[in-house]
Amino acid sequence: MSTTRQELKRISAPVIRSDSGRDDRMAHCGFSLDEANLMLPLVRRITDDVMRHSHTIRHLNFRLKFISVGGDEIEQMFPREIGSMRKRLDDLQWRLDECLEELSRLGVEPELPSLGLIDFPSVIDERPAYLCWRHDEPDVSWWHSLTGGFVDRRPVNETSMA
Repeated sequence: MSTTRQELKRISAPVIRSDSGRDDRMAHCGFSLDEANLMLPLVRRITDDVMRHSHTIRHLNFRLKFISVGGDEIEQMFPREIGSMRKRLDDLQWRLDECLEELSRLGVEPELPSLGLIDFPSVIDERPAYLCWRHDEPDVSWWHSLTGGFVDRRPVNETSMA
């Protein structure tokens, strides 16, 4: 049976206990390694959608740009087809924006979402940092500083997680 995004969000969202003892998912200001990996099934599904939408948007933009080189004559010859492409492009952009907003609501930061790079705010060596994940990795196992990026990644096992 397929698990929906809403179900995964409910299952995967890290639970932080506040002083009152209640679940406080919104007060989360950093992911532990375990929390990031628990969140990964949902983040992976959303990132797959982001990557697919981004690829199709690039393809449609290229096609429309190529068509525009032909000038108004091409547009007049194929108004329905071109209008359909523009509508599909608008719909895909809306879906992409929704996916990116969903990632933000989960507390993760898309570094390069079209390439499947996602950062999880964290604390490493008692300093703010990012746990870093790429779409083709089985789990979250890398990190970089707030000012670093993908090329600066280091394995999590070289750190002391706070």
